[in-house]
Amino acid sequence: MTKFRWRMLFGILAIIAIAAVAAACGDDDDDSTGNTPAATTAPGTTPAATTAATASNAAPSGTITIQAQQFQTWDPHISNFAQDIAQFFMVWRGLYEFDLNSKPVPSMADGAPKVSADGKVYTVTLKKGLKWSDGSPLTAKDFVAGIQRTCDFAIAGNYEYILEAIKGCKEAYAATNKDKSPADLDTIRKAVGVRAVDDTTVEYTLTDAQPTFPILLAMWPTFPVPTAKVSNIYDPKWPDPMTNIYDGPYMPKSYTEKDRMELVPNPNWAGATKPKVATIVLRYIDDPAIADNAYRSGELDAVVADTNALDSLKTEFPKELYLYPATRTIGLEFNEKKAPLDNADVRTALSRAVDRTTMNKVVFASGNTPTTS
Repeated sequence: MTKFRWRMLFGILAIIAIAAVAAACGDDDDDSTGNTPAATTAPGTTPAATTAATASNAAPSGTITIQAQQFQTWDPHISNFAQDIAQFFMVWRGLYEFDLNSKPVPSMADGAPKVSADGKVYTVTLKKGLKWSDGSPLTAKDFVAGIQRTCDFAIAGNYEYILEAIKGCKEAYAATNKDKSPADLDTIRKAVGVRAVDDTTVEYTLTDAQPTFPILLAMWPTFPVPTAKVSNIYDPKWPDPMTNIYDGPYMPKSYTEKDRMELVPNPNWAGATKPKVATIVLRYIDDPAIADNAYRSGELDAVVADTNALDSLKTEFPKELYLYPATRTIGLEFNEKKAPLDNADVRTALSRAVDRTTMNKVVFASGNTPTTS
């Protein structure tokens, strides 16, 4: 099997960092149409578009080995950790996904949602014949369960708050079996504003109009649940990588905790652009210095750069180090229960006293972008 001679150090870790690596290797995160841009050719030559189209139909080949971090949980309806989410996007997809301009485009959906006149009801039609990686049907019920699960108090999803525009989601999250009867809890869960109209149609009811709602349907808290495998969607126990099933471009072939995961193309992936890499190996290495040494020795094809050595890495790998703005904010949280930090004015004064530009330049070797977000 061919091994790609493709090397890259990433200067900033992002929520989508590992997913970006996979996109660079040719998974579905290309343009919204899945087409390769044509190039101008001289008369009598083979058009570049034709050559590219032929290549895009070729069987996946090659192996790429990249650094990853051991996930905290394999459950997309719970996690808020960057290392988890990056891997989720390799193996799962929602009704929509993001193109290279961060715009939501159809993934498992058959097109844009239909929106009611008041903007409070979104209806999404799924592509026909969708299947999970094991060949079982992927239906509207599975996407409904994804919303219900994230919104539920028993799951306590860390990103539930982004779905509170959905009717009843906030109430289901705030419920508790300590002061509610089973009948009350059942009523609260059924009141969450999502339902399967039929096997290929999902309807969402919002409390208020929210034009950005399709963006949320591309996020990991909305990923579907394999309801045929997960008998109780409100059970916090979630199938592990090798027993779970997937609707994304890749699926796990092997997994060893704190060591590696090997991903191969999902034969039932319904996305427009098919995987072009036959094997993606995720090596779980938390220490960036160790990962960078593995990169030097050729064991890894892509790593996250050690920010403590960023200045020297810029000299050592001037053509391989890639710095980019990322969808992640790094900050410090105050213990608001301890004086004098219980005083909002003190916290504000400390925040304003921080010279973010100098700290970034001196401490982080200009590896971040100063912000007050």
